[in-house]
Amino acid sequence: MTIARTMTDDLGQRAIRGVATTALAFVSNRVFQLASTVLVARWLDPAILGGAYAAIAVVSFGQVVVDAGIGAAVVAGHDLGSLRATALVNMSTAVVLGSGVALAAPALSRAFGPTGGVGLYRLGALYLIVRGAGKVHVAVLERGLEFGRRASIDIASGIARLVATVVLVVQGVGASSLIWGMVAGEAATVVLLLVLVRLHGGSGRARSFRGLAGFSAAVVLARLSGELATNADYLIVGSRLGSKALGYYSIAYRVPELLLSQVYWIASSVLYPLLARAHRDGRPADGVLLEALGFLALWGVIVGFGLALIAPDAISEIFGSKWSASATPMTLVAIALGLHGLVFAIGDALKASGRVWFFAAAETSIAVVSVVTLLAVASHGVVWVAATHVVIAATWASMSLVAAVGLIGLRWSAILDAMRPALLVVGSLALTALPLRILLAPGRSRLALVVLAALASIAFVFAVVERERSRHILSYVTAKTR
Repeated sequence: MTIARTMTDDLGQRAIRGVATTALAFVSNRVFQLASTVLVARWLDPAILGGAYAAIAVVSFGQVVVDAGIGAAVVAGHDLGSLRATALVNMSTAVVLGSGVALAAPALSRAFGPTGGVGLYRLGALYLIVRGAGKVHVAVLERGLEFGRRASIDIASGIARLVATVVLVVQGVGASSLIWGMVAGEAATVVLLLVLVRLHGGSGRARSFRGLAGFSAAVVLARLSGELATNADYLIVGSRLGSKALGYYSIAYRVPELLLSQVYWIASSVLYPLLARAHRDGRPADGVLLEALGFLALWGVIVGFGLALIAPDAISEIFGSKWSASATPMTLVAIALGLHGLVFAIGDALKASGRVWFFAAAETSIAVVSVVTLLAVASHGVVWVAATHVVIAATWASMSLVAAVGLIGLRWSAILDAMRPALLVVGSLALTALPLRILLAPGRSRLALVVLAALASIAFVFAVVERERSRHILSYVTAKTR
């Protein structure tokens, strides 16, 4: 049986609807964030922008604790017997965490920059507290597979964030505009959640506080380790190379992150609840997992490898020549994040099947290796830092595929069948667009020709080689519009 025929049950249809509505929210928010990123990059100096991203990188670790722990437990069907009590515990965690960041702001500013950036870290602390107020409400929506309501709230949040950021940048507020925009977006989310989502009763699978904390701790450890593996570079570059280098590196990482990493997390917000529901109900979900592997691999290859091909010309044309030092790092980061797409869905499958501590241990091991390697190479510059991500991503992809076969029970033949379109796209890009990138002189003409060649090669793969898969992808659209 081919992958194209595995999603005929109710779970598959829920996946289709969830992906469609969540994709709408994603596209809207990524447009908003890309617009604000380009505006801020043109308006602010690289050193100033680098200082803001140093604070955001630190806050992102706190965000993992607020987002991943108790929320993931609620999605899996575990709470304290009362959703309101569970929400209170989560909010208390956010307040304690935010207070700790606020108190540590002077030390964080000295350690990671920017000089005099205490206010940025304290704004980040406020962001964490506001975000914590609505995470159980979000988990309730995800557990109920109410992806449409979740998408509407996300779009409203993105609009609020964009408007606040743009207004503040134009008013000359500076680097703090980025974080004020984040606070505004989260505040809009919390207001809508409090109005639209009522917390009544529990899941019927009440855990003791100790049991809830144990499940949540494993998820938090896994997410913190993943965050450390992918975002420690901001802190290392800022402390070792300074704010200006961090500014260049931030732009090099930000665009691939928006187009790749955040797509993976959006997909995860649909996939994990679906797999958790299937596990609770004792239903097979291999078809859904293989579909996710195939689509995320395809997205990672098309966007990641495509962005790597056009990065030098796109940087100069979109962001301006002052950001040319970001070109090579962006090429490497795009390849690394594209590789992550090959196996991103496997982590959700491990969590949903109850192997959360194994997943946490694997994430922790790769994070330790990543940080040690980044510390060793950082003095050589941001290109070496970006190249390290490629090596780590390839290693993680290999480990994850072995886990998928050994622990989840997928067959290598099924995995390769799911990823076949992505592998074919890699080959076609290497034969068509890559030679143009190497042989032609930099500039708009090369950018246009590389893009056209890439689009033509991808179209050839799906129109000639992968016709059945093309019809399957189109069925996703028609299933939603009927």
